[in-house]
Amino acid sequence: MLRSLFIALAGGLAFGAPAAAQSALTVGQPVDGVFGKSSPRLSDGSPYACYTLQTVRGRSYTVDLRSSAFDAYLGAGPGAGCNEDDSLTDDDGAGGTDSRVTIPGDGSVWHIRANTLQPRESGPYRLTVTGPVEPTRAPQTAPQAVPRAPSRAGQAGLSLGGSVTGALTDQSPRLPDGSAFQCYPLALSAGGEVRATLRSSAFDTYLAVYSGDRCQGAALMSDDDGAGGTDSQLTFTATGRQGYSLAANSLTEAGRGRFTLSLEAANGSAGASAPAQSVSSDYALAVGCLANAMMLIADDRQRVGEDMLAMLVDSMTAFQAKAVAASSPTKTGDEVIDDALLVGAETMSDLTHAQLLQHQRVCATR
Repeated sequence: MLRSLFIALAGGLAFGAPAAAQSALTVGQPVDGVFGKSSPRLSDGSPYACYTLQTVRGRSYTVDLRSSAFDAYLGAGPGAGCNEDDSLTDDDGAGGTDSRVTIPGDGSVWHIRANTLQPRESGPYRLTVTGPVEPTRAPQTAPQAVPRAPSRAGQAGLSLGGSVTGALTDQSPRLPDGSAFQCYPLALSAGGEVRATLRSSAFDTYLAVYSGDRCQGAALMSDDDGAGGTDSQLTFTATGRQGYSLAANSLTEAGRGRFTLSLEAANGSAGASAPAQSVSSDYALAVGCLANAMMLIADDRQRVGEDMLAMLVDSMTAFQAKAVAASSPTKTGDEVIDDALLVGAETMSDLTHAQLLQHQRVCATR
């Protein structure tokens, strides 16, 4: 925070030496570098290196700067030059003294500035870009909060051990992002782990599971390529207390063609083409509610009111604890917060203040 304030008060970045040629970063290919006496410097005297990343619209990228020699600091923002304004900065977001920023892909080139926190620090570092993760609907390993989707009346139920062949056409119902989908209520007589697989040779599939039989409300979880290639697969824990539905969907608005959707017991899925992902519905609900509380506080403290604000602060702690317990041992508290921030930034920002308040009241009763 102090570092960000310093840069803002300085009126932007001023350089003490000319920057080296910018290097383009590639997802999954780490870049190793060293800060030394000849490194270009920011106005505070700290060494830096400038990189660029070409983003894809609708996808997210996680950038980590790690070093055992110095306290890392990252800056990033739209535009190819490190003299551009940083819309994202981080000091210790990757744990310890390492840094992490998450870039929302918008189709443009972003600059990434690897930096030390202190002026006299130096030594080797590694810069890594991971992603793209799931499109802006949600990451694969995080719950999804999507706007209410239209239902598909008259669709036959899908039973355990069964499959159905369908098609996405120009007449198919649409999600708010314009992508076509078909909704299938599930006929489950008992609880347990259930695996759903969506395959198509015609389009890049996207699969989501909902509470209730109409593919409405917040998705409990979703997947893009979990079945390998461009096919989708997810595993969820069903209970006998509620119904579920699956939305067979295209990743993009242009996706059309035939698909096959199958449903099976997770413990009978030997030979699956890729490991299925499992996210408990309790985790989805807790992270969704945590994101909602965070969004409300960020939205407007005055409109929320002191009583609601106190409740939000208490509920944030409770929802984080619930999410960690539901996902243990796969998620840490910091990872839960990261998931909630992503859910909030990518989906709940589309909701009105009144909708956020209503949703939080529902969360508070869980």
